[in-house]
Amino acid sequence: MTRSLHQLKDSALRAAMNKDVTLHDGGGLYFVSTVTGAASFHYRYQINKRTTKMGLGPYPTVSLADAREQHKYWKRVKSMGQDPRAVRDAERAGSARNHRTVASIFEEFFKTHKRSLKGEGEAGRWWSPVKHHVLPHLGDETVETLTVDKIVAAFEPIWTLKKDTARKAFNRFRMAMEYARADEPFDLQIIEDALRKLGPQGKHKRVSARALHWKEWPPVYAALTDSMTHTALKLMVLTVVRTSNIRFMRWDQVNRRQAIWTLAEEDTKTGQPFRVPLQKQALTLLKQAEQWRDASGYVFPVPKNRKGVLSENAFLQYFNKQNIDTTGHGIRSTVTDFLRETNRADQELSKLALAHQTKKEVTAAYFRSDLLEQRRAIMQEWADFVTQEAVIKSINAQQDKDTDRYLRFLESLDEEALSKVEAGLPAYDVDKWYREDISPDDLADDLPD
Repeated sequence: MTRSLHQLKDSALRAAMNKDVTLHDGGGLYFVSTVTGAASFHYRYQINKRTTKMGLGPYPTVSLADAREQHKYWKRVKSMGQDPRAVRDAERAGSARNHRTVASIFEEFFKTHKRSLKGEGEAGRWWSPVKHHVLPHLGDETVETLTVDKIVAAFEPIWTLKKDTARKAFNRFRMAMEYARADEPFDLQIIEDALRKLGPQGKHKRVSARALHWKEWPPVYAALTDSMTHTALKLMVLTVVRTSNIRFMRWDQVNRRQAIWTLAEEDTKTGQPFRVPLQKQALTLLKQAEQWRDASGYVFPVPKNRKGVLSENAFLQYFNKQNIDTTGHGIRSTVTDFLRETNRADQELSKLALAHQTKKEVTAAYFRSDLLEQRRAIMQEWADFVTQEAVIKSINAQQDKDTDRYLRFLESLDEEALSKVEAGLPAYDVDKWYREDISPDDLADDLPD
């Protein structure tokens, strides 16, 4: 005999909370409670002679009345010969496809689009404006909930203040939504209407990167230590490559015998391979970097970081902490000024020295030489200039060390030996002591009678 429907009351459900209880409302609708406080509704039915259980949602989020409405609907589906749970799963899959969020659309789009990006977008620069200016405002929206006003509200704060960033973010948003339009209905006119409503960004004013004058760099370089971060920064200052090139520098890119560091086309902004001449000072830094060599192949490996290399902001953090008004890109401007203002290179050679694009595509085929040796000469002059105070500092440090050692040597002598030294110690013997590091007793034996 079939049990009647609607046997339960809300009071019975509340009383069953926090208990291991199963209550039947009739027609296959059950209420299940546990001692942990969890409670939910289920629909149990038979399909193809198999008993199946289908969850209808947690209580009290789903009320008894809501559960009965769902139960009624799914009983009707079953009466038509369909499996309710299979039908619901199919509906959910379709709903997920038709109601993707902007964040999920970007994830899907990037998987396809990254093939056209340098290094497949691993550096994260493509994602940066999306992550900071699109997803926080529009990431949870769907193609059904996006409106012109919501798009305008997301971009308006940066539209005229951060023009380049806003333009990049908006263009990437447009590309992702055009991609979504291929699978589901979306009115792309909304984006165009939002663009018109945002209005013009105003005349673009190019802001130069912060940069020290080249005369200010020697003491800054001399203050750097022998830590990994500072060694990497020194090498970047000498070779004037981009920050990412130093961070991801690999030993297999370096030929120390020929004093050349070769960047592949995927490692350069111009998309062309580039040979970096290594100065004497740069080779010394690489010798020091041997102490950090590991299986990763990176010259400056940092295994604890997600990418296994120095942080993208490591150098900038140092500059800010020391109140040094420059950036990684600013160093490149500094060296350009050094080469031009000291008449060491013309515009063409100074651009080539910094791996700037010097030839348009139509004439690039006729550019037969990268002027490596000419660049080696002028970059050696830059290295000699920027390291001059470091050399002086090293000499002074050695002199201070020698003086300290000599004073300690004098303190170790007895009065008779000290009187002989004060009478005049031969310069040869002082030299011998410094070179061979012999003991004070040995040296005292050589003092004149």
